[in-house]
Amino acid sequence: MLSLHEVAVRESVKNADADPDEVEFIELSLGEMEAALQSGQADAIATAEPFLGVAMNNGAELIASQYVDIHPEFIPAMYLATEQTTAEDTDLVEQFNTALQRSMEHSTENPEELRAQLDEFTEIDPGVAEEMILTTFGWGLPEDTVSRIAEVSADAGVIDDPDATAEGLLSYISGE
Repeated sequence: MLSLHEVAVRESVKNADADPDEVEFIELSLGEMEAALQSGQADAIATAEPFLGVAMNNGAELIASQYVDIHPEFIPAMYLATEQTTAEDTDLVEQFNTALQRSMEHSTENPEELRAQLDEFTEIDPGVAEEMILTTFGWGLPEDTVSRIAEVSADAGVIDDPDATAEGLLSYISGE
């Protein structure tokens, strides 16, 4: 079974007019990827922050952005709650969503403040935080983004029916 990460990389390979079936994927942790690139064990890596900024600072060149290649507003993560929590504690869910949305907006508008706070709640060294390429922290779940993710997942053989998958996910999230 392919992960979303590999599905995204396969799409980037296609966007570069290459055949992803001709690529040999090796499984490495994010922290191992730069060393594999530098040693020649890997010809290319698909990593994430804080490792991406460090690798680029050490001479690696950005050749693709796998999630952006799928959709400019790609959603790599979501927060979920149980049906019981959403039914029984709607105030908590609303307060959480409001706080999360505000934090996303604030982080996008104040990247240096975000960098300065990273060592307060992560183990990211402040020097590494300075090298990180920060994302735009969007809000919401655009239907076209979900549809595109389902489409490339179907192209990679992960799902059979991208329309039904996207529709099911969107209806589940909206509670319909």
